Amino acid sequence: EQLLASAKGAKDPEEVKAIRAKALECIERAELLKQSNALQSTSPLAATPKQPELPLFPSVPVVSPGTHRLIKAQSEKLHRICDAVRAAGIENYVKTDHWAWYVWPTRAPGAADHLQVSVASVADVHHVMKGPTLDAWTETLDVLAQALLARCRGGQLPGRPSPNLDMIFPSQDYDRIDRFIDEWTIPEYREATNAQPAFRAAFDSFASAWAA
Repeated sequence: EQLLASAKGAKDPEEVKAIRAKALECIERAELLKQSNALQSTSPLAATPKQPELPLFPSVPVVSPGTHRLIKAQSEKLHRICDAVRAAGIENYVKTDHWAWYVWPTRAPGAADHLQVSVASVADVHHVMKGPTLDAWTETLDVLAQALLARCRGGQLPGRPSPNLDMIFPSQDYDRIDRFIDEWTIPEYREATNAQPAFRAAFDSFASAWAA
C-alpha cells in the first residue's frame, strides 16, 4: 500500500513503472508465503500430537517391607545357623530351631513367622542381592547343602530315619523349601542373581542336595 501511494505521488513515468513493479513483486511474495503457511498447517508433521515430556524423576522400584524385615532378621540369625551346624558336625546336624523363613524366603510370609518376612518381586531380589547379609546367606545355603549330602553318607542317629532318608529338616519345612526353590528358579529371579555368582552357586548346590 505504501508503494502504491508512492506511485500516485511520482511524476516521472519511469519511476511510477518501477514502483508498480516493486509493488507487484511484494504482492506475489505475500501470496506465496500465505500458500506455504497453509500447506504447513495441513501437513502430517504439523498434525502430529506433541510427545509427552519425560517425568522429572523416573519411577524407582519399590522394595516391600517384608524384604526389609528379612534383611534385619538375617543379620541376627544366619551366623547362629552356621555355628549350630559346625558345632554338631556336618554329618550329624539336624535342624531344631525356627528359622526357615529367613533362609528360604518366599512371596508369602510364613503363618508362624512373627516378623512376616518375604521376597515378593524382582525388585526385592535385587535389593537382597545388594544387601549386607548376602555373604552370610550364601554361606548358610552352602553349609546346609553340605549337611544334607553328608547326612546321606553319615551314620545312624538316635531317633532319626536311616541316613539315606534323613532330610535333617522337619517335615513342616518341606513345602517352604520346595516353594523357595521353585520361586527362585524362575527366569526373572535367576537374571536378578546373575551379578552374584557365589550366591547362585550356593543356591544351586542346596537345590541339588535337596533333590538328591
